Amino acid sequence: MSAIPRFLTFDDDHADIIYEGNWEIDPQEYEGLFTVGNFGGSQHRITGNGSLSLSFRGEVISLFGTNRFATETSESDLDWQCFVNGEAYPAPLDRIIQNGYQYCSVSGLDSDATHTLTVNVQASESAPFWADMINVYPTRNTDYHKTLSDYSAQLSVNDTSIRYGPGWEFAPGTFARFTRTPNSFMEMEFIGSQVIWRGMALANQSPAQSRATYSLDGGPPINFTIFGPRENTGQYTLFETEKLPRNRHSLRVVYEGFETPLALNLLRIAEGDLLDRDPRTLGPALDGLPLEEIVAPAGPKAPGPPIGAIVGGVVGGVVALLLIVGVVVWLLRKRKREREQLAPVLDAEPLGAAGFSPNYGAQTYSKAPYEPVRYNSTPPITQHSMGIPSSYAPSTSYAPSSTGTPSGVLPSKAQLASAQPAPDPVYYQDSGMRFNPPGSSNVENAVPPSYTPS
Repeated sequence: MSAIPRFLTFDDDHADIIYEGNWEIDPQEYEGLFTVGNFGGSQHRITGNGSLSLSFRGEVISLFGTNRFATETSESDLDWQCFVNGEAYPAPLDRIIQNGYQYCSVSGLDSDATHTLTVNVQASESAPFWADMINVYPTRNTDYHKTLSDYSAQLSVNDTSIRYGPGWEFAPGTFARFTRTPNSFMEMEFIGSQVIWRGMALANQSPAQSRATYSLDGGPPINFTIFGPRENTGQYTLFETEKLPRNRHSLRVVYEGFETPLALNLLRIAEGDLLDRDPRTLGPALDGLPLEEIVAPAGPKAPGPPIGAIVGGVVGGVVALLLIVGVVVWLLRKRKREREQLAPVLDAEPLGAAGFSPNYGAQTYSKAPYEPVRYNSTPPITQHSMGIPSSYAPSTSYAPSSTGTPSGVLPSKAQLASAQPAPDPVYYQDSGMRFNPPGSSNVENAVPPSYTPS
């Protein structure tokens, strides 16, 4: 089943409307005339004779504007005639004082044929004529839709693209829908560049105001106020969104409460799809009309390089490097001083080294071969002090004596003690120091070093 058309709205300043006569633009919004304000922010006004005309393709056409006279009187010099394709159509019988008064309405036309609406006007200073907008119920043919520009699509409360949350109901005796339920919402997808929400005052509603929000394309919510009814108030504009690129968008409206209800009478979508359908069911081409690229909002500018941090890092690195260098230099100097202090000790000739071959460096030391020393049972006790002889004759060779006591060596007190054998002394190729077994006495084992006379 093909989608039915939506009403097509032309503002009074549309380029396709041809004015003849002394017309002027009137930006005034006339209060107390039931419907508040005018479409597009201005109207065309004439106080003499003139006409306007518009060519279109559709089956219904209507002309709306401000009317300030209720009945025909001798004081009213206002008159007008409506023609479509040269055929006259009667004006409405009832004249109602209001904004958005319907001056002409013609229906039953061939929707695929091209028609021309002509309105002839006779007005005066005391009885001006205003033209605010023209509505057309257009053909379904999208070839005609592609020829249009600077228009709006009008959506009713039952449009296919609108989805209501809980709490919405129809207003009695009207086609409007409303909600008094806090946090109730309305969502929709649309093709176009702007949304205008038209509400209306309801009978017996609270005079206190309420609050609500709307958001576009998942963006942040924008607050708007729902005012209570004013004197002689009918339809009025609750909010107009910002201008957007012509493309697919989403709208979400949330009622916050708590007094005046949120009412919807109709929506107007600038450059909208002229067929009643949900954009979510369409392909990438959407309605087949030209689309504009959606540019993502510019995010916060990327911060530049942190100059302070960089400078601080460089300075800190230099300071750390200088500290490391200073520590290295200090350690090197300390090591040098230690080497200088140890040099005399390392360079001195070891005690008892005169009788050794000059073999320094990495050297493996071993025990010198020896024969056990034999002592007499009653050795003579002569000059000694703590086992160290006052004089002795050094031997001339490392070769141990094969018999008897070595020449020039006095016995220690150990030979006098008992028949306990004395520990064997060990000769080293160094200063002559000896390490004794545990429990032995230095005095008992003290053997002076041997020297080779030079």
